[in-house]
Amino acid sequence: MLGTAVAIGVALAAAAGTLRARAGVHQAAILGLTGYAAVGMEQFVNGYEARIRQSFLPILPPPDDVGSAGPRDPRPLAGMIERMARLERDPCGCLVSPGPSALFRLGRDSADWEAVDSLGRPLPGLDPEVALAVRRQADSLALLAWGYGFLVTATDQGPQFVVFTHRADSAAGRSDVYGFAMPASHLAERIFRPVFESVPLVPPHLRSVVSRNDELLSLELVTGEDVPLFATAPAYPDGPADALHLPSLRGGMVVRAHLNPALKDALLPGGIPPRVPVREVGLIALSLALLLAIASLGLRAGDLARLRSDLTSSLTHELRTPLTQIRLAAETVMLGRSKSPEAERRTLASIVDETKRLQQLVDNVLHFSHAERRLTHVRVEPVELRPVVERAVGDLTPLVADRSIALRVDVPDELVVRGNASALRQIVLNLVDNAARYGPDRQTITVGAARKDGHVELRVDDAGPGVPLADRERVWRAFVRLDRDRDSAVTGSGLGLAVVRELVVAQGGRCWIEGAPERGARVVVRLAAGAPA
Repeated sequence: MLGTAVAIGVALAAAAGTLRARAGVHQAAILGLTGYAAVGMEQFVNGYEARIRQSFLPILPPPDDVGSAGPRDPRPLAGMIERMARLERDPCGCLVSPGPSALFRLGRDSADWEAVDSLGRPLPGLDPEVALAVRRQADSLALLAWGYGFLVTATDQGPQFVVFTHRADSAAGRSDVYGFAMPASHLAERIFRPVFESVPLVPPHLRSVVSRNDELLSLELVTGEDVPLFATAPAYPDGPADALHLPSLRGGMVVRAHLNPALKDALLPGGIPPRVPVREVGLIALSLALLLAIASLGLRAGDLARLRSDLTSSLTHELRTPLTQIRLAAETVMLGRSKSPEAERRTLASIVDETKRLQQLVDNVLHFSHAERRLTHVRVEPVELRPVVERAVGDLTPLVADRSIALRVDVPDELVVRGNASALRQIVLNLVDNAARYGPDRQTITVGAARKDGHVELRVDDAGPGVPLADRERVWRAFVRLDRDRDSAVTGSGLGLAVVRELVVAQGGRCWIEGAPERGARVVVRLAAGAPA
């Protein structure tokens, strides 16, 4: 009887493990299918952005009032009206006309403005939501040294599509923002739909199966507030899906893609395995002699599938933003859009900053890989702490500047710990990056240290929501994120704190989380104190 009960228990455990493993493989297969949706979205966005650059950017004035041939036209709005009228008369119909628009000039540092319609007639006012959105993004446009930006903002008349640039007026000693606004619905039929119908989104190896884009996937374009702008027909709401969130200077829109579920087997070689393997469960029930081995293999396969799915999903979203920023900055330099050596230097600096972000992510993955194989070994020696902290904070400062986050170092001079400089730098990078990622804008993050009871305690304080007491031990494990963070737009690989703990333990220390003195979270790393040189 006992043997039968054990056999039944083992059979149930093996069946559960196999179901879990197959569900993981099924989920991984679905994740692979979303790659087709991601590629389709990127090609769609590249297509309509190229159409916008080709048609709308020539309307905007140059970024300064003095060129190589001398002073330019001091009346940029009049020039915009003239160029828009020429675009309306485009004989070949190759370009897209903005149609009735509100052309404007806004002072970046003052409240003065001008607004006219596309015929040059003065307007009584510019929509306040448009003016607010443009002024909010103008500083980012200048900081990134981009020649132009575009956004979609909600107004009482519906969503408005705004294209704008900044222009320096050396004679008046000021900087203005010039642009024009048009109904966003104007772009749906004149840009978004033609791009979807003309740009090939179907991979070459599938063109024998699928001939049109709408047979492969459906696309939906919405504003950041989820207001619909464009949708294709037919829609495939039940197909594998993915979403692309564009930065604010690229419209701040969200593109959603759904693959045609009828093509799943054609898109994935071998097809998608069924979620519930009835045959395998029956064989497990009949093969009692192999139940324990099957259970072990099933559980192991399930864990590997889950880890692969989690890691692939997290890294894909983590890599997408810096790679997009690097690509845009590189295109700016390659196409010669930088108007001065200083602007080009700032653009290259942004590439360096985003590369540092990628390097930190790669370092975390490598550290985690070494930890998994028990290969983490660091050489411990006396290290002066302040220069290490200052270097790490200096690397992160440009990456948080656009969110107005202040980084403060409160580490005494000549404070020495027994540790490893490279490992300490990685610890500070991960802790400060976590504090910035999950905390609010315009907060102050403090990295401090002090000697205590023969040890040195390194602490990082933020002004974020803090970590609940029940979760302060759990968050140190790999791939663990709080439920509130999973429901937010904040991305993360789930490796940062796991790498921190591994490096701290390798240096003979320990770490924990507590509440900050005012509000937020404080992460404390305790290491042995070293003798000063």
